[in-house]
Order: sequence, then structure tokens, then C-alpha cells
Amino acid sequence: MSTLTLVDFVAALKSHVLGDNSITALIGERFTPIPIPEGQTKPRASYAVTGCVPQTSLDGDDDGLLEVRYQIDAWAGTFAEALAAAEAIRLRMQAASFKTVPIPDEDNGRHLYEFEAKLHRFHWRYASHFPTTS
Repeated sequence: MSTLTLVDFVAALKSHVLGDNSITALIGERFTPIPIPEGQTKPRASYAVTGCVPQTSLDGDDDGLLEVRYQIDAWAGTFAEALAAAEAIRLRMQAASFKTVPIPDEDNGRHLYEFEAKLHRFHWRYASHFPTTS
């Protein structure tokens, strides 16, 4: 039995998202941590871990789960490209092998336009329970 960490979660997240041909057809292998590199090919997606807490049971024992909170953003030069990538990723996250739920947030699925970068962006926030042993 081995111990799994946040590093393993990030690897599993990347593998899961990029394991869908409809997503790689849209963004290729461009799924990276924030910030997105300047001058790089778009469309692309980014992720940011915003929290990580070991889960415990009511009796205080370790449940063997890590609750990871994170945000995924889809970026593109056009509204349509950003929306297509965001929707493909959203649908893919519903099929994650680790329990994943969108965090209730009025900003989930929100379209933003980044004027300086001249990019359209959609973002979603998630929470996943990731096993800490394999």
C-alpha cells in the first residue's frame, strides 16, 4: 500500500482531463497550472489548487481521503472556442473516478474577457475527494 499526495492528485487530474479525445482536439496537451504562459498557443486550459484538507471521520480518525479544491479555466481567442473547451471539460469532470462536485458558486461557468491578454475565459470551481492510499 502506498501513500498518495496532492502531487498524485494533480497528475490524476491532468490525466483525466487530457484522457478525452474531444478535449485534446480542442486544447491539445495545453492544460497547465496558472499563470498561463504569455504568447503561448490558445485555446488552452489552466488549473489552480485553492485548498487541500485531509478528511477525518466523526471519531477523529483519518478517512483516507484528501479534499482538494481547485479551479479550472478554459482560455481562447474567441468566445466560441473558450465555451467549447469549457463545456467539454465540465462534462469530463462529471465522469471523474475520484468523487468530484462543482463548488456552489455564482461564478461557476461565468464568461470573462481578459482585456490585457485579449482572451475569453470560462471557469469552474470543484471539490474532489481523493484517496490517500492505493
